[in-house]
Amino acid sequence: MAKRAQEIVDSQAPDPVAYDANGKSVRGVISPEFLQWVKDNNIPKDEAESEEMGSFAGELSLMASTGDRRGLPILRKGLSSPNYAVRAMAAQGLAVLQDRDSIPLIINAARQAPSEIQWFIAQPLVSFNDSKALAAADELITDKKLLEDLRQRAKAKGARGHRRSRRVSVRSEPFKALCDQRTRQILQQKSCCIVAICPFRTGPIRVTNETTDAAGL
Repeated sequence: MAKRAQEIVDSQAPDPVAYDANGKSVRGVISPEFLQWVKDNNIPKDEAESEEMGSFAGELSLMASTGDRRGLPILRKGLSSPNYAVRAMAAQGLAVLQDRDSIPLIINAARQAPSEIQWFIAQPLVSFNDSKALAAADELITDKKLLEDLRQRAKAKGARGHRRSRRVSVRSEPFKALCDQRTRQILQQKSCCIVAICPFRTGPIRVTNETTDAAGL
């Protein structure tokens, strides 16, 4: 598990999702930087897209959910990944560990991401009992209903949270939220059939034009 996680955070493949100057994802467009990276590294495009759009984050979630502090350096490195889903999963893993020294790193990882995806990376900050983390969460999570839901979830967890039980299921709500966000982006980006991998599902999801239309995206 650690070896694969290290490979994932070491990858320098650009995020496949294209963003405009305002930090919004561009519907139906794969990042030109990603396409150039695929060409330069002679990697099959479909294989690279499957990894970067879904399976990388899903595989890293296995380490993120363990609460094993031996994974700390790997998770911290994940915060600098050019793949924003990997950053988000790394941030979640650091929250599971309640590693307060990583709070500034999570904040920076979110702030340096496109505006549309900042909340996605910043969500785990809510689980820290730290004024800087909570202030950054308030800044970066612009959907205040979501923010309040996250706060209530963290509050309800209380003493049963990260301090007492470091192991968190990949079926938990934060992990589902991460997967749902990436799936929405996949639906928006692709006009052809692809396979998306979600960390808490039993198998791949086949996404087509029809599912994109049905989702209203």
